[in-house]
Amino acid sequence: MVALSGGLDSRSVVGGLMQAGAAFSAATYRDPDNRAARDIKAAEEVARAVGTDWRCLSIPFPRGRDHIESLRAKLGLSYLPHGFLLRFAAGVKEAFGPGAILFTGDGGDRAVPSLRPARKFRDFVSPRNKKGHGRSGRLRRGPPAPAGAGRPARAHAYRRSRGGPGVGAPP
Repeated sequence: MVALSGGLDSRSVVGGLMQAGAAFSAATYRDPDNRAARDIKAAEEVARAVGTDWRCLSIPFPRGRDHIESLRAKLGLSYLPHGFLLRFAAGVKEAFGPGAILFTGDGGDRAVPSLRPARKFRDFVSPRNKKGHGRSGRLRRGPPAPAGAGRPARAHAYRRSRGGPGVGAPP
């Protein structure tokens, strides 16, 4: 049984189970305030695409004792708002039986390093353009100008205040 959100981590679990030739079902939760609506739609599409049994389980708001039980089960190492997951696990047990084994993609974002670039696009845009000077969206070309070479002194402080290297520093 896969806890399927439609995100990359749970889709990876689905792919791994398919590669292993394992039969599995999937479930997604619907929370009372419907915050997971996008997950539900994506999960349903993934389940349909791979041809597996999928169910959407409506879970109620967690009770205080759900949070306490979660803390006890995880020896205090659980994020308190995740107490609702006990309700989801109970729904999985009811829907799929007590022998169901629940696979999640939780932790996938910590097991594999991020593939995002180390620098953001805005790091390449001239700080003068952020203040409305010059042509909007013009990219800096070549190495940064040395301090005092026609750039306003405030650009140095502006870049430093935003975590950038400042004028004259290597990019």
